[in-house]
Formats: sequence, structure tokens, C-alpha cells
Amino acid sequence: MIPRSPLKADYTASHELVGISGHRPVRVSSWVDGPGELRQVPHESPEFPGWEYGDLVYTPRWQDRRPHDHDFYEICIVRQGFAEHRTDFTDDQLEPGTVVVLAPGIAHTICGLQGFRQTNIYYLAEWLSDDLSAYWGQSAFVPLFLAAALFRSPLKHPVPQFVLTPEEMRDIDHELADIGLECHAESSSLTFLKSTLLKLLIKLSRAYSRRVPEELVLGFRSQVTQALEHIEQAILQCEPFHVNELAKKIGISPNHFTSIFKQATGWAPMEYYQGRRVQHASRLLLDPQRSITDVAHDLGFFDSAHLCHLFKQYKRMSATEYRKLCSGKKIQNHLTRD
Repeated sequence: MIPRSPLKADYTASHELVGISGHRPVRVSSWVDGPGELRQVPHESPEFPGWEYGDLVYTPRWQDRRPHDHDFYEICIVRQGFAEHRTDFTDDQLEPGTVVVLAPGIAHTICGLQGFRQTNIYYLAEWLSDDLSAYWGQSAFVPLFLAAALFRSPLKHPVPQFVLTPEEMRDIDHELADIGLECHAESSSLTFLKSTLLKLLIKLSRAYSRRVPEELVLGFRSQVTQALEHIEQAILQCEPFHVNELAKKIGISPNHFTSIFKQATGWAPMEYYQGRRVQHASRLLLDPQRSITDVAHDLGFFDSAHLCHLFKQYKRMSATEYRKLCSGKKIQNHLTRD
């Protein structure tokens, strides 16, 4: 792993570019390099038998991929061949079985491809941000797959990378195949896709923990963990949140509480509380059947104007713009909501 200067992104890959939206918040795509032109290969094409992991993109082997970042999470799993992966922080060699987790905003590029094949998983973190209490106990799950969307403080390793065993790869392939096929089914289920994605992420987090158990932990003090759980319940139950009351409950002064919370998360407690409310709003706005007014009411905002003000402050776009971004109107799909 060779330290390098920050890599500048030429462009930001959008939701629309990779085909994810509120209708399809996860997508699996396989990439194969070789001679010829860049093209999308039809689903179940006989040209590449056995590549059933989602959509297939054929990439010219001479074409280094331009530096870019994303406004979503991307997980890259190397299937075959070798390449060099450059990020804001390091140059890493990719080999079969390598998994790279890229959070939103991380600039990267892949170059020097040699018979390279990979499978990418794209997903919206908002979709998984319903109740964090379900994820805290899963080893490395939050640091790997949600932390960049939750906290400002950087992790020790901003671009986690590890290698799967052949047995782990075969196990994970079942979930990849299920997600890819479900996305192309005539009548697909978001419930099925979410449960399958969660299984996939838990399997990956366990594989990571077996390799480097000490490398990717949040390391929060117990008071911070208690505060995060309290804030989560306050939001879900539409209860008022007061910093002084929470500090008293966990047994420290308000100033000390604010200091250790901000050191751990990068947010002051009230900032984090409001940011999490906006994340919950983002998740609910993925459903086109919910109005902004309904979402504001469900989360205990004074009114839709209050929600829209905070939404623009934290997301740097209006709630309407976010909904349009995630609408996927140009993306053909047949997902049903259940």
C-alpha cells in the first residue's frame, strides 16, 4: 500500500448513471474488460455464460477508468485478473477475491487492468437507515457500510479492503445472484431486495472481521453509544430531545458530554439529532406515495417548511430536488412495494 497525494475526481457518478433510485435502491453490476467498445451486454447473453450477477458491462481493456466519486455506496468484488486501484489515500493492488468498500465522496480510479472482471454493488445508505439499533451488534457493519453517511469523523482506514476466501466468495455469490435476478424479475419485491442486501453486508462484515478484527471499529465511549441509542429512539418515537437532559441521564456534565460526542462523531449532539431526522426523512421520501407534509408529520417536525429548511441545510438540496434525484423516472424497472 503506497501513500499518495489526494486524487481529484473528474466527475461524480450519479444515481441515474448506475441505475439506482427509490424504486431500486440497490443494484448489482458485473464488469468485464477486453478488446472492443464500451457497451452494455444484454441480460442472460450467451456471450458470457455464468455471469448472472446483475447487469453486465463490457469495458475496453485499454481504457483506464476516469477518476470519479459517487453520491452512493459502492462495493467492488474482484472476480478475476489484476488491476491497480487508486484512491484519495493510497494505491492498492487488486487480485481475485478482493473486496473494496467505497463510501460517498471518495475519489478513485482503476487502471492497469489485466484480464480484469469485477462485480459491483451499489446502494443508497438512506434505505438502510431506519433503525440503527439493529446494526450496532453486527461486527464491523456500521463502520463498513453506514458510518460515512452518519458521522463526520473519518475512520482509521477510509477505504476498507480485504480478501475473501473461495468459500466466502461462493457463499456471497448466492446473495449477489438473488439481488441481480430479483431486479430483473417482472414483479420484484423491495422487501426481498433489502433482506438479501442485509444478508450480503453482514456476510461481508463478518469476513472483514475475521481478517482484520482490530482495524475497523468505531471505538466509541459507552456514554456516546448510550447517547446514539437514546437519540435513535427519540426520533423513532417523535419525542423531544434535550442535550442537558441526556447528559444528566448518562451521568456527565453537558459540556463534557458535548465534547466527547463531537470528538467521536464529528457532530455536536443536537447537530447529529437533526441530521439523523433528515436521514430518516430521506428514507421516507424514497417512497413516491408519501408527501413531504406526511413525512414531516411522521417525524415530528413542526411542519413541512421546518423539514425543508433542515433538509436543505444538511443535504445541500431541497427535499423536492432529492426526490427528483431518486425518482428513477428514466430507469425502467418493475419493482412493487410490499
